[in-house]
Amino acid sequence: MKNKKVFIILGIIVTLVILALVLFLILRKHKTIEISFDTDGAGEVESIKVEKGRSITLPSVTKEGFTFLGWYIGDIKVNDSTKYAENTTVVAKWLDESIKKYTIKFDTDGGSNVDDLVVECGKELKLPINPTKTGYDFISWVDKNETPILDKALLACEDITLKANWKKDEVVEKKEEKKDTKKNTKKETKTNYTCSEGTLNVDKCIIEGTLYNGCPDNSKDAGDVCIILTDYTEGTRECGEKIVNMGGGSTPKVKGIKVDSGTTFCYYGEVSDDQETCSSRQRTWSNALGKCFIDMDQNYITTCPSSYQYYSSSDILNKFGGHNNGGCYKIINKTSYCDSDFTLTDGKCLKTIDATTSN
Repeated sequence: MKNKKVFIILGIIVTLVILALVLFLILRKHKTIEISFDTDGAGEVESIKVEKGRSITLPSVTKEGFTFLGWYIGDIKVNDSTKYAENTTVVAKWLDESIKKYTIKFDTDGGSNVDDLVVECGKELKLPINPTKTGYDFISWVDKNETPILDKALLACEDITLKANWKKDEVVEKKEEKKDTKKNTKKETKTNYTCSEGTLNVDKCIIEGTLYNGCPDNSKDAGDVCIILTDYTEGTRECGEKIVNMGGGSTPKVKGIKVDSGTTFCYYGEVSDDQETCSSRQRTWSNALGKCFIDMDQNYITTCPSSYQYYSSSDILNKFGGHNNGGCYKIINKTSYCDSDFTLTDGKCLKTIDATTSN
C-alpha cells in the first residue's frame, strides 16, 4: 500500500515536470519573431529569427547601377539598434546612379543625429523623422537664409545643409522663467516684432516672391520644353527611300545608300554603268563606292539619342537667333524656379528676413 502511494506521487511529479516543459517551449516559441528582407531586385536574403524585443545585425546588399540608401519599414529607416516587437519585413531602398541627384546634410544644433539624405533632382522632398533635443521642441528645418523647408518642397539640384530650428520646451521655459524672476524682481519689457512686408513668424518675416515656370539660364525656350544649344550631337544619319526612274518604265521606291566623306550623301538606284557611261547618261558616279547611281541627294534622316531632338540650322536661326549647325540638341523639361534670393518651398518662393523690434 505504501509503495502504491509512492508511485502515485512520483507519477504526479513527472506529469507536472512534463507539463511545465511543454508550457516553457510554447512560451519560448511565441517569443520568437521573424524578420524578412525585400531587396527590391538585389537577390534573395534569408530571413532572421530573433527573440521579441531584440535587435539584429542587418545584412549588406548591392545592386548594379544603384546606390543603397538603407533598410526601411515604410518611410522609417532602421539600423542595427532597431528593436522588433513582431514579424516584420524590411525593404531595401535604392537610388538609380544614372539619375542626377543632390545630398542634404542635417545640422541638428545639438539634437539627435540625422543621416544625410540623397534626393533625385526634380522630385519632391521627403524629410526624415524629426530629431529630438532635451528641453526643446523641434519646429522645422531651415536653410542658410533661415527659410523653413517643409515636406514636398522642390529644392534646387545642388548639395545643401539644413539646420534644425528649436523652441524651448514650455515646462523647461517656465522653470527658467521662475528662476529668473527670483533673481531679478524688476519687470521685464516685452519685445514686439513687426514686418514692413511679408508675414510675421516669431521674430522673422516670411516674404513670398514670384514663382516662375520656364527654362534655366543655360537653355532656350522651345515651346513645351527647353533646348540647350551647347549640348549638341550629330546623331545617327540614315538615308530614306526615294522613287527613281530605272528605265524601261520601272520607277521603284528604293532605299538610299549612305556615304560619309566629310559630307553625307545618299545614293539611289544602282546601275551597272562604268564611269564614262554613267557620265554620258547624266547619272551620278560615286568615287567612294566606285559605282553608278540614278540619283543622289543629301536628304538623309537624322536619328537623335534619347532626350535629344533634331533642329535644322534654319530652326536654330529663326527660333533662337543663333547660327548653330543642324543636328541633335539636348532637351529638358521646363521647371519652376525663383529669384536667386528666394527658395522654392512647397510650391512657393519664400525669403526670410529679421523682423523689426520695438518695446
